[in-house]
Amino acid sequence: MPDLTVAAIKDLLVPRLAELLVRLAPGMRRHGGYWQGPNPTRAKDGKTSFTVWHNGAWKEFDSGEKGDIIDLIAYCRQGTRGQAIAFAKDFLGLRNMPEAERRRLDEQARARAERHRKAEDDERQAKQRRAFEMWLAGRPVTPASVTGRYLAGRGIALAELVNAEGDLKDSAGSLKYWGPRGEGDRPWLGPAMLAPIRQLTGEILGVHATFLKPDGTGKAPVLNAKLMLGLKQGGFVRLSRGVSGLPFGDLEKVGLSEPLVLGEGIETCLSVALAVPEARVWAALDLGNMATLQPHPGIGPLVILKENDTKPAAIDQRQRVMDQLAAKGFDIREMVPPAGNDFNDTLKEE
Repeated sequence: MPDLTVAAIKDLLVPRLAELLVRLAPGMRRHGGYWQGPNPTRAKDGKTSFTVWHNGAWKEFDSGEKGDIIDLIAYCRQGTRGQAIAFAKDFLGLRNMPEAERRRLDEQARARAERHRKAEDDERQAKQRRAFEMWLAGRPVTPASVTGRYLAGRGIALAELVNAEGDLKDSAGSLKYWGPRGEGDRPWLGPAMLAPIRQLTGEILGVHATFLKPDGTGKAPVLNAKLMLGLKQGGFVRLSRGVSGLPFGDLEKVGLSEPLVLGEGIETCLSVALAVPEARVWAALDLGNMATLQPHPGIGPLVILKENDTKPAAIDQRQRVMDQLAAKGFDIREMVPPAGNDFNDTLKEE
């Protein structure tokens, strides 16, 4: 008897996500279209870094691990994807389903998948347009601007950055915060530091927004002050142009190959760009996105900025990322902050 496709199994699981989470991740609390709570794989975990969305997609924000609803089962049960599919079949009672019913469900799943793919494409393009328009409407960062004051408070004098990319902007007025809110929190409107996320061709895939207090003395008092609109995967925030001062797209044209310094957070990478003005520095925004970097004639040695995060999950993910980059043929070097968790901590301690 032919087996039910994975797409059909996922379609059947999503409407029962709340019931599934009771089995897999006790302690999760619903907030509108998503659940947050302690990571079910860590004993006595009191954090809320584990998030599951209404469609079964999930992410562990501490480690960057993520996946679909089948991966969710595998992750929570610490098993393989095959074992997760077997669990799902038992959960759904599919073991003895007649062949005609399987074919019907498969056809429905294929039709839904096609509609979903088109809707996702339309939504992705709309978000990219909104992200580009948001960044385009932004204002240049000056020492007196909100972003300038915020960065100065982190020990970063942006005006001293040699061969700056010039992509960072202040939002044009107040932006509406679109991230998660706590119970009783009012909608937040405020300024933000805007950074376009560019793929290697230079196309803007999305925008990274750091919501700030109106006086620039710190991040806005919201659950997650750093948000993204549009796409991130395969895109990076370009901060400095290195010793040549050339736009990245021009390196191949003139036959140049330069070292690229790649880190996670924008402030961390800006701190290194100030300390090492001859370096071309980009921010990947998170560890997992570093692994999406593709080889390019303009990229010579790849210098990875490490963080002093000693959690086993973070160490394991960091090694996986390094292995993935090495497998692509990059000549990899590492920089480790001598003090604090990252290079911005080092800068502030000087």
